[in-house]
Amino acid sequence: MKRLRVLFLSPWYPIESDTMLGLFVQKHARAASGIAEVWVLYAYPDPGTEINNKLSISTIENVNEIRIAFKPSSFPFFIARIIDLFSWFKAIRTGWRMLKAQDKLPDIVHSNIFVKVPLIAYLLNRKYNIPFVVTEHWSKRLNPPKTILGHIENFAIRKILKRASDLSCVSSLLGNAMLSQRLAPSYTYLPNIVDCELFTIASHKAPKEYKTIVHISCFDNQSKNISGILSAIEMLSKKRQDFRFYMIGNGPDFSASIEEAKKKEIFDTYVFFTGVLEGEILADSLSSADFSVLYSNYETFGIVVYESLACGVPVVVSDVADYPTDIAAHLGMLVQKGEPELLAQAMDKMLDTYQDYDKNTLRNFAVDNFSAGYISKKLNDIYNKAILRP
Repeated sequence: MKRLRVLFLSPWYPIESDTMLGLFVQKHARAASGIAEVWVLYAYPDPGTEINNKLSISTIENVNEIRIAFKPSSFPFFIARIIDLFSWFKAIRTGWRMLKAQDKLPDIVHSNIFVKVPLIAYLLNRKYNIPFVVTEHWSKRLNPPKTILGHIENFAIRKILKRASDLSCVSSLLGNAMLSQRLAPSYTYLPNIVDCELFTIASHKAPKEYKTIVHISCFDNQSKNISGILSAIEMLSKKRQDFRFYMIGNGPDFSASIEEAKKKEIFDTYVFFTGVLEGEILADSLSSADFSVLYSNYETFGIVVYESLACGVPVVVSDVADYPTDIAAHLGMLVQKGEPELLAQAMDKMLDTYQDYDKNTLRNFAVDNFSAGYISKKLNDIYNKAILRP
């Protein structure tokens, strides 16, 4: 029997200069490679490219990845966006023609993140009758702008989804938001993947002078509420001094967060900024912690929470995304968002109770619901549904 061929399309995907960009899409593609022949077509602007529509092909973990770099426009912002959009479409067309020339046209197109990428899948469906599915990851769909452009986007989404074989969302919160906006009649829950082989329970924790808390994020204060966390640390430090809080990552508000910590006089005493950690170093830092904190103002998923659970490390999280239903009392603590005083109280309590959480229970929840094997089965169901749809 011929193996199913799936083409992934996404506006975000890891590249050499940004290995974290769209990593969640790459993980879905790798999970799909266990049940199908997977190709990825990704076009992106690259100011450093000397050749327009520079094409590179690689095969990593059974996923065939086509990356096409195009020169971004040097015109003023609005004009540049229009020109870059046309350049992106041309780059995608170049990749499609290459697939066609090599007789690698897909049986299914798996498009990610509205609007322009699913529009490509929609147009391919109209021309070649190739079924397509859409996965939405973006928090923009939680509260889309009520502007003329926002209404145009919603109109396009509804039209695209009428022909799509399936809409999947990475959280129930996101899926229900799209239902409430009448963008789709239904959705499939398809969470992001936790690397449960990398993130695992530490075999041994060395004795520590202080209890350890970690936070991992992209340091975007608007979404991750770094300032709220720092305020909570400041409050907590006035009550007790037996902890150290490590903030892992980088991003637009990284430097501002350091300055804020210095003003609060907690920098390099109670809170430490490590910068970006990846791979085993990141996993070791998380598994050696006593608990982790993510106090976001909004999230669609927040994978670091579930990576923490995979390490057997309890969590303190705000009441966003699917945390109100996922994070039961035996997995961690839920705190009302935007209230640093409540976060300080929760961390204070967790510092005294983190040892009461069963590590295997935490890990089993992550493995059962977010492992690559589990997601592969869900993708198989989605693709079979798409193929069988008349």
